[in-house]
Amino acid sequence: MRIKKTIVIGAIMLGCGAVGFGAFYFAGNNDKEQKLPDVVNELQQLIVHNSLQDSVFSIGGDIRITDSEDDSHVKEQSSFYMFKKDKQYYSQLSSQEIISDGVLSVQMDSVNKYMVVARAENVAAESAKQILPVDEQMIDTANVKAAVTMKGIYREISYTNLLTPEIKIAHIIYDPATYKLKSAKIEWWKHPEMPGSTGLWITDITYNDNLSRHLDINAKMKSVLAFKNDQLVIAERFKTYKIHNAVLKN
Repeated sequence: MRIKKTIVIGAIMLGCGAVGFGAFYFAGNNDKEQKLPDVVNELQQLIVHNSLQDSVFSIGGDIRITDSEDDSHVKEQSSFYMFKKDKQYYSQLSSQEIISDGVLSVQMDSVNKYMVVARAENVAAESAKQILPVDEQMIDTANVKAAVTMKGIYREISYTNLLTPEIKIAHIIYDPATYKLKSAKIEWWKHPEMPGSTGLWITDITYNDNLSRHLDINAKMKSVLAFKNDQLVIAERFKTYKIHNAVLKN
């Protein structure tokens, strides 16, 4: 089973729906109830701190999919990385890469051997939806029920979504001081056509934001393609790829 890129990461987006809100509490060290921030505020803060609004943004991590009935059975394991600087953008998810220099974008898959060359319009925002688990749509309606609790020194938002019944429940853990993502966990029904009657796949995602905030996007683009005399020239190592050129004809 190959990872479905828009499911494994993209489905942890709270943007699939919105949230049923309320106040939530946890027991402190003195067994006194301490009020946590309202889940609406927490979601809004997560959006602000984990979006592409900053001129420079980078995040990476790892994904692991296991069987709920046998956690030693690893179905998929992969890594991801995303970098943005102004209008330039780069992302890597398993075998897929996207490079955008602000004018052109190149999407590649090293397993399926294909490449798409297109204009760079909206490529960063669309690609980010597959990696960042926060989106403004998450608070649009009342399709999602969410709660915020403490998880050690971190906070956790757990949610269910009526629009994605194939997901039993999902959790996002983050630092309450910085709203930096730490991890996410999604429980999927093995047979989504019969939710509740089968076992689960567990997707665990860990995030790492302690990454270099320097990446030469122009050099990466030049290592893949160039234009000479209005002709698209692909680097030799990609000659076996199926190329779809939405910009110019070869």
